[in-house]
Amino acid sequence: MPQSIDICDSDEDEGLARRRAAIRRRRQQAEQEAKEAKELIASEEPQEKAVAPARPLPTGPWDCPACGEPNGEKRLKCNNCGKPRPGTEEVVQAETLQPAPPAEAQVEKRKKRNRGWDDWDEQAKKAAQAASAANATLMKDVVNSWKPTVEQLKAMTVAELGPICRSWKISIDPKEYMRDVMISKALKVIHGIENYLCYWNNKAAFEKGEDPKGKIPLLNITKVSISDESNQDVSVKYAKAGEAEPVLLRLSFPSYKSAEQWRQELRNIRATI
Repeated sequence: MPQSIDICDSDEDEGLARRRAAIRRRRQQAEQEAKEAKELIASEEPQEKAVAPARPLPTGPWDCPACGEPNGEKRLKCNNCGKPRPGTEEVVQAETLQPAPPAEAQVEKRKKRNRGWDDWDEQAKKAAQAASAANATLMKDVVNSWKPTVEQLKAMTVAELGPICRSWKISIDPKEYMRDVMISKALKVIHGIENYLCYWNNKAAFEKGEDPKGKIPLLNITKVSISDESNQDVSVKYAKAGEAEPVLLRLSFPSYKSAEQWRQELRNIRATI
């Protein structure tokens, strides 16, 4: 019978031999490179490290003898032409022989040098803030010196009357933050206008010229109507200092006709102020 040949074993042995040979070649190449590097280092002569002179350096600002550029005390080279400062030539030469700093140190130095450019943004920001403050002061002066007319005061809202009252130093109680009360006080302080509804105990007291029993600022009146209890009485609701709700005043008249006529006249007067 013919004998069988085991091909797999021979192939594996050849592959293993090739891998071992490749490893030996790489190892020999690495040893040769290391040997050559040692020989190269040994052949180079060691350089003496430059040492700066021990004598003291010049002090104070200086002018470059080559171009006449004025320089600061800490500058060893001219800012214009780059010539060394007289008396510091050895120090400048020693600095040039020193090895260059690593890349990280150069990047950090560049960042520090460029940091000065950020001052422009800071100056612009400060200038904008100063301009804004100046505009605010100007507007405040304009508001303080502005004298609104009667028509302008009547057209203002509570939010608009607040700054006017503060600029004219008109005292407003927190409970009196109502438009009619604020307008009444503003007219009194700014224009000297003060209109009141005066009432007496009876007609005889009025005809005798007696002092009124009370008086109500017309601008504080919020509602005028015929009373629900009697059609000869007029109900007047008005805002009073220190009171959260409007106060009710009832005025009696001889007849409904006179009460209605007086109510209409009061409404017309109230509308004109």
